Amino acid sequence: MGSNSCLITIPSSAALADLTDTVEAWLSAHGWGVYDASAGTNARAYRAVCLDTVRYKYVVLDYNTAGKIILKVYESWNSSTHAGTNLGYNSDSASYCQQIDLTAGSLLYLFAHARWLAIESNLAGAIGSATGGQFTGCFEVTCDNPEDTPVAGYPCWVWVCFGITSGGSISFCRLRNGNTGSFAASPVSFISNGIFGGVYAGGQVIPNLTIYISTSNDWNGLPFAFNFIVGACGTAPMISEIRGRLFGLSSLSRNGAFMDSVTLLKDSNYILSASGALVNHWVIGKFGSSDLRCAIPK
Repeated sequence: MGSNSCLITIPSSAALADLTDTVEAWLSAHGWGVYDASAGTNARAYRAVCLDTVRYKYVVLDYNTAGKIILKVYESWNSSTHAGTNLGYNSDSASYCQQIDLTAGSLLYLFAHARWLAIESNLAGAIGSATGGQFTGCFEVTCDNPEDTPVAGYPCWVWVCFGITSGGSISFCRLRNGNTGSFAASPVSFISNGIFGGVYAGGQVIPNLTIYISTSNDWNGLPFAFNFIVGACGTAPMISEIRGRLFGLSSLSRNGAFMDSVTLLKDSNYILSASGALVNHWVIGKFGSSDLRCAIPK
């Protein structure tokens, strides 16, 4: 389906081992090496080096829940103890994963590059996750801030499942101030040229994750194509941090249908750029009348 995407047709009466081996073979050829083949019962860990060539992103694909593929994201993974540190909040949830049927058959779309790994399923016409009807994935974040260095060591990647709430959800494994778990994640909502939303606990705003829509180069020859920029904001202690842009993934507002083909101007790292080259993308995401669509490189 392209340099960075493929469709796996799961036949009726499929063996789980055949599916896991097929997924693994394709991911291994697209930037994600097997790091732990015994990451749990029916689970395998993969990693991909970041752009800085020092840090690694860690993903576990867990097939152990019937009818589900759960994409877990970690800050690190120990291949000897078969355990990870700082799980991306909600990335282990069976509600926000992709749906498959090994008995009757189904479809699984894979999108992978050294900068990202995303999956979206088609189960008899039911697209995406059981909750939210969305893709799930791990996306690297550009290190635009001078303090975001390999020496500093905090993760430059996020777990994404748009559509969990009115907008979606995004989780860092650990924030710059040390926050992890639910304190490093939040449901988000989208408005052009800004943000809104927040999570409250005990009357206090939790440092939460929000998605900013870039206005610096938001017109790229096609309508409503925006860079996603992730950050954190809140109090106790005050943190206001715009981290960077998501590699590969772009917003199309409400345009397009699942697996439509669109062309966007991207630079060599698949970031929107008015001076970039035309790159073919697939439209993914949820497709109600008010839902956000995304584009991911083919």
